[in-house]
Amino acid sequence: MADDPNSPDRIYVHNPDVNYEESILKCAFERSNSVTELLDSNALLDCCVKESQNEIELYKENVSEALMRDIMDERPELCAVQQNAYKDCLRLEEWHLKTTQYFGRRYLFLMKRQ
Repeated sequence: MADDPNSPDRIYVHNPDVNYEESILKCAFERSNSVTELLDSNALLDCCVKESQNEIELYKENVSEALMRDIMDERPELCAVQQNAYKDCLRLEEWHLKTTQYFGRRYLFLMKRQ
């Protein structure tokens, strides 16, 4: 059976920033069937907004309602910038190849599970 492509080896220490970034990417990859679909869609943007809302929910008791509103108003613009940065990175030859290989492995893994 093909290895599960969703369980990569990690060689970094988890911290809140890494967890946040990873959750955005995981969400977007789960919503996409190919690197082309990932790059042509707003999955990264949608996942960024979703994960931002989850983060804010965690801290809402410590943040004023006005500040929360300001953060949520700015979030779509910041997430659009973040999405573009992710897409620029994924278009680089090395990462584009790795991403294409990931989707290929995921497809094989899912087909063998059926």
